[in-house]
Amino acid sequence: MKTIDNREFKNFVVDIKQKIYSAKLKAILSANRLMIGLYMEIGKSIVEKQEALGWGKSVVEEMSKSLIDEFGRRVAILHKTYGT
Repeated sequence: MKTIDNREFKNFVVDIKQKIYSAKLKAILSANRLMIGLYMEIGKSIVEKQEALGWGKSVVEEMSKSLIDEFGRRVAILHKTYGT
């Protein structure tokens, strides 16, 4: 059985760790882009409904409460952005 060169092994592990960190960062950035797009789409839909149906800010408040009940505080940005 061949002995392991410690330096080569350490470099290999560092390379693997870097790949993992890189993939995690790409996943986070991708998720952030998707969520920003979603929030923009939701915001546009809210404004369109408000204009077309005369909905006021209280509708946004109610929607925000319903979404928070379903998805947790992750969607609280909707209330902060479009709420009263």
